[in-house]
Amino acid sequence: MKTPALPAGLLALLLALPCAAADAPAAETSAGKPAEEPGQGEKQARVWFDMLDTNHDGHLEWKEVRFVPWKPLRSEFHTADTNGDGFLTPDEIRVLAKRRVQERRARKAREAQEKAEKLAREQARAQDAKP
Repeated sequence: MKTPALPAGLLALLLALPCAAADAPAAETSAGKPAEEPGQGEKQARVWFDMLDTNHDGHLEWKEVRFVPWKPLRSEFHTADTNGDGFLTPDEIRVLAKRRVQERRARKAREAQEKAEKLAREQARAQDAKP
């Protein structure tokens, strides 16, 4: 069985769901609560989700992604399956994506803090070295 090649950015697109939605302007729902307009990233992620959902049941099964040639999608499947039912829904992908975004932000903040501390130490040493 030959598996069609998928672009390397597939999981990134799927994981972009909350990022794209967070940047989109809010619309009003019939209940008067703001609804999130899907951004371009979320729309593209949905296209890829639908393409992988070969039986068109609204969720991804392991058998639908296990032969995808891009390893991160396969390795993240079980992490994203938060209820352990063996299926991925768009909501489960959003939860994982939000977690990954938070992890990236925390890592970048840590790196920025470390860089600032290193610069402060270097400046202090330079001041100490002046006669």
